[in-house]
Amino acid sequence: MMNPIALPRIARSLRIPVAVSIFLLVATIGIAIQLLVIGSRLDRQAADGSRGILDEIEKMVDQASDAATQTLTLAGQPCSRAVLRLREEVQSRPYVRSANLVDPEGVLYCSSLVGDVHEATDPNTFANGTLELLPFNRVTPDSSLLVLRRATHNGAALVAIDGRHLIKVLKTFDPAGTAMLRVGDVWLSPEGVLANGSAADGMKSAVANSMLYPLEIHAGYSRKNSVFDPLHRFALWQAAIVAVSALATSLFWWFASKPRNANRVFGDALLAGEFSPYLQPLVDAQSGEWIGAEILARWKRGNQGFVSPDQFIPIAEESGFIVPLTRELTTSVARALNAVDLPLGFHVSFNVSPTQLIGGGLIEDCRRFLHILRHSDVRLVLELTERELFVLDDAMRDSLASLRSLGVSIAIDDFGTGHANLSLLNDLSVDLLKVDKSLISSVADNTVAQPVLDCVIDLAKRLNVKVIAEGIETVAQWRYLERKGVRVLQGYHFARPMSLDAFATQVGTLA
Repeated sequence: MMNPIALPRIARSLRIPVAVSIFLLVATIGIAIQLLVIGSRLDRQAADGSRGILDEIEKMVDQASDAATQTLTLAGQPCSRAVLRLREEVQSRPYVRSANLVDPEGVLYCSSLVGDVHEATDPNTFANGTLELLPFNRVTPDSSLLVLRRATHNGAALVAIDGRHLIKVLKTFDPAGTAMLRVGDVWLSPEGVLANGSAADGMKSAVANSMLYPLEIHAGYSRKNSVFDPLHRFALWQAAIVAVSALATSLFWWFASKPRNANRVFGDALLAGEFSPYLQPLVDAQSGEWIGAEILARWKRGNQGFVSPDQFIPIAEESGFIVPLTRELTTSVARALNAVDLPLGFHVSFNVSPTQLIGGGLIEDCRRFLHILRHSDVRLVLELTERELFVLDDAMRDSLASLRSLGVSIAIDDFGTGHANLSLLNDLSVDLLKVDKSLISSVADNTVAQPVLDCVIDLAKRLNVKVIAEGIETVAQWRYLERKGVRVLQGYHFARPMSLDAFATQVGTLA
């Protein structure tokens, strides 16, 4: 199976939909922010526009109010006497279109435009009795009017503002053409159209209410079009949204594609109980009896099967996870073997890296192992792996001395293929050499490696170091090594690595 540590954090089958979702999510958030910004800007523009329109229209109505105040002093006078004064009031005020007098019965009898007139008026049509929007007048039948009313017991004054002034203000402050003047229930649009009822559907308005007169200004924008119409003016923003979305997606893809943190993967596997010790028997070359076992770490990923030790052991050593893994293996093996009646001098070996000699963790693991098995005659052996060249320093020498004081033996694993040399053998004062299986295979093949095997065995004899030969697969290899004086053998010919329970069951019958 594929190395779980080399696997990406998220499988490719999941990465694609997640990446698409991230892109769409970031893009959606970006567009939503853009719409909020545009909407906020339009709201602010509408509020500013409605306030500006109101200020200008209030100035117009102020003029009309001043004119009405002066006109009201003429109430009750004959039109022939008052009309000249009415026209003077109109001429002195640019926004005022006409000034008119109404008698106490509500009949308009004098106008600055035509003089004598006789028309009925209804004060109830005026908002708060003060203002009214009318669709036309006699002089400008196509233009609306805003009429201001002031009344006393002598009658009333009506002063009209030409609607064209109102329309000009609406258009000037709101080029979008959404601003409207409201007086009572009557609305004046920038097109000069009067309408009764409420504001146009689909409009979002900012309302400016006059504190002086019964009128309102509504300035806004279409919810459907005004927010989306400006989007084309935000091309740079939209490009930024796409860029940020792509960046977020790329960052996710980079993160999801990276291999998972080794310590995290190892830690989760250890907590899940995925690591377990497997034991391969060591046999006596003469009798074939089991005299010990090498402890091998096995990693089973649920239903995915076993992970090859060649895949995870080097990474475990590099990451430092080999320390807790060794502690777990030594403890579980000691507890299991403590329940078994082991043969005398039973040999139990663990693989350790030279870096584990630094620090006291390994020493404590060995002390704990031997304490648990204190009632058994067990020989604990540490097999130093040769995956990397190492120099024996003072810290390592101190650790080796402490281990030897506990009765721990030291072996060189896979000797003949790694970095071990005569100087290192002398410094380590090893107790055993474990010959690599690649040299053992030369026995049957009669290759150039066979003389190397013979030299290694001869060297061990000269150094008074015991030899363990691993990788025995044939009777020929067994007998050859026996003739060469190798006393401890290991390999598939005798037994494959087996679970702790299976090993304990079988070895218990040998005691």
